[in-house]
Amino acid sequence: ARQRVSLGPRVAMTASACMFGLALSLATCFVESASNSEVTSAHLRAVPVHLRQSEKLGVAASEPEKESCLPAGKLAFVHIMKTGGLSVGDLFVSSCLEDPKVPCSVLRRDDGRSTLLGVEHCEPSVCTTPGSMVNTSLICGEAFRDAVQFTVMREPVSRVWSFYNYLSRWYKPYQRLKLKAVLEALERREDLNKGLPESEQCHHCVRELSNSMTGLSFCADQCSLEEAKKLVRSLSLIVDFAALDGLREIVAERRLFPELTSLAGEHAEVPHQNAGAPRWGEHPDAETAQAIRKLNANDIALYKFAQSLPNYVS
Repeated sequence: ARQRVSLGPRVAMTASACMFGLALSLATCFVESASNSEVTSAHLRAVPVHLRQSEKLGVAASEPEKESCLPAGKLAFVHIMKTGGLSVGDLFVSSCLEDPKVPCSVLRRDDGRSTLLGVEHCEPSVCTTPGSMVNTSLICGEAFRDAVQFTVMREPVSRVWSFYNYLSRWYKPYQRLKLKAVLEALERREDLNKGLPESEQCHHCVRELSNSMTGLSFCADQCSLEEAKKLVRSLSLIVDFAALDGLREIVAERRLFPELTSLAGEHAEVPHQNAGAPRWGEHPDAETAQAIRKLNANDIALYKFAQSLPNYVS
């Protein structure tokens, strides 16, 4: 049964998600009310030991506690799928929990859902979102209207191949069809969800296979390459996926969030999520790679443009 558990008055998640270490892999689960089924110790064992910290949920935080929180609305992370975005969020959550003298929280926005991670009584200092960077204040809240924005980029052919491999763990059309055939079906506007139960459908798969950066992450009105270039140029930091292990040092050097001194703490390494052997191999064959390039020409051009910018770190 899916038991509803609370992470405080603003957000709620399911015990099953906690159990399997999904979005709650960095949060402690708490029962929303006495009428709900209890969250078992097995749920809490899914949470890393150093993150298992109760913030006295269910008891109103005192004013001194609230005053110790780091400023709200500091950082907005534009999460492009399969660029290590969950690991980036995990880094900030663990840093928020590392030093009780400088507590903070991270708001994770995903598919219309909100999850507050870290120290619950603090207003979120960091927001991670897979949506368009131009809608940060709408997606993350008014506090993030002037937030510093950054992202992680990955070479588009590699990113699409990784996405296909990852989704093929459960998405039956990807298990049945090679990526070249999937892309050909996409060009013919075939609906791969047709005939599948709702629970087995993937509604974001199409957009992730074809120009997702220019069509979603860096799209304002026209979703054009030139518009995307302007938005990317305005970012405070772009980190190449290959440099992700050095993110802590990069963020500290660029002083994106200098108040978060615990980024240099014991648990500040970038964790790795969604790791595992790819179902279809490490790299696409030549024909498949060419098919990916054909449907991602704008994203490839944007990636090359980003690499030329002073805010790009590789």
